[in-house]
Amino acid sequence: MRLLIIEDEAALASALGAVAGRLGHEPVLCASAALGLEELARQRPALVILDIGLPDMSGLEVLQRIREHDATLPVLIIT
Repeated sequence: MRLLIIEDEAALASALGAVAGRLGHEPVLCASAALGLEELARQRPALVILDIGLPDMSGLEVLQRIREHDATLPVLIIT
């Protein structure tokens, strides 16, 4: 299962990616909202793990754009 992780804190993103990988998933890490939305446009993940506080856009704004793109995509918001 492909997981899109949008998290700007490198240590946390790396830890989430490592756990996802150990569980047999394919993590895709993006350090900004813009990169995450670009990746989402390329390929649909099974789940998005989304930080609420990103440097370039609020996580809630990203969630709104995700919902416009795909209303059924599961999104887990973290702080």
